[in-house]
Amino acid sequence: MVLPQEATLMLEDLRDRLLHISRTKQISVIELLSHYILAGETEMLAAIRQNKSNTRPEDATSAVNEEAALAMIPHAPMDRRVSKFAGMSGSFRSFLGRDKQKRSSLISSKIPEINDIVSQSTYGIEIEAFVTKQSNEMHVQTPVKAAGEFVPFLNQQLNEECQFIFLDCAASKADRIYDRWKVTTDSSITSEDGRPLFGLEVVSAKLTGWSGMATSVLVAQAMLSYGCATNNSTALHVHVACQNHTPEQLKQLFMYIVHFEAIIDTFHSYPRRNDASKYCRSLTRSVTGMNTQASVRDDAPAALRTLSLIDVSHSAGVDNLIKRFNPKLGIKTNSCRNHKINATLLRGTNPGDPARRIEWRQHAGTCDGQEIVMWARFCVV
Repeated sequence: MVLPQEATLMLEDLRDRLLHISRTKQISVIELLSHYILAGETEMLAAIRQNKSNTRPEDATSAVNEEAALAMIPHAPMDRRVSKFAGMSGSFRSFLGRDKQKRSSLISSKIPEINDIVSQSTYGIEIEAFVTKQSNEMHVQTPVKAAGEFVPFLNQQLNEECQFIFLDCAASKADRIYDRWKVTTDSSITSEDGRPLFGLEVVSAKLTGWSGMATSVLVAQAMLSYGCATNNSTALHVHVACQNHTPEQLKQLFMYIVHFEAIIDTFHSYPRRNDASKYCRSLTRSVTGMNTQASVRDDAPAALRTLSLIDVSHSAGVDNLIKRFNPKLGIKTNSCRNHKINATLLRGTNPGDPARRIEWRQHAGTCDGQEIVMWARFCVV
């Protein structure tokens, strides 16, 4: 599938308009794009492009078009109640004290289609963060800090909501028990100001629906209360179940992601865009195999054409699809997983296998509960 120049311009225009609507109306760009992807070539896009002129987004004519597009989306302004209790223990306790159904309603979408999809989804999150060492902790090892202080703190804060165990890095990677939250160490997290730190990673249990996202908010808030922080060496990973996806559906999913990669990049900070990070490399660039100065958007037609030619009607075809989508990036065996989407988890699985999943790796590290929910919601949709 090759995108004509007109389609590329349409996507650029859509990106600019969505960003403008998000800024002026306080509606999440992820929410808007999710609705667009679900609806396809809908009236929203038509309204955004209606009477297109050379006026800038802030001009009156453009504003009228954006109001018309906005009115067609069955969505109220983005609910800020989740973020209101950030850093406020009283409000946090109030949120924690609600029953699970009420907590879920605070963060659920106002778009029925998204609500239905998320309610039936299965996923997991990984939150990378660090805690700066105090002067009396310079000789304390990270596993000692995590097991002896951090895990007990989380268990005390979250009580019956969820319980945590500590596993060292090797044990965590080998762990196949998905019904428990765990804390492990992460040596890839480095200091940006020279101060020693403890690199930690919180890995969720298998989560479902809005209740899982509400629990994620609580965990993020507890991490902030403990003093966790993030920097450019941390990330937020979201695992999404694909157990019912056929090989052809996986192929279409990969093509869809490549098609929208340039737009999805705009959701993230510059170190996580294009092919800038060694931990979340560009899918488009890897599919084409070209190391050019061209943008991801310019390389997309060639990448889509390459993926469309892969025959996935047999098992070898699926392996070829994964190898093309996530090629090896260096001498390390597991370097192929360091893409914006890690599809290597699909290897050795078949439709119906509970372990069949992909991992979204692009988002920068964060302990902001609302940010985690908004990104996880986009990933599962």
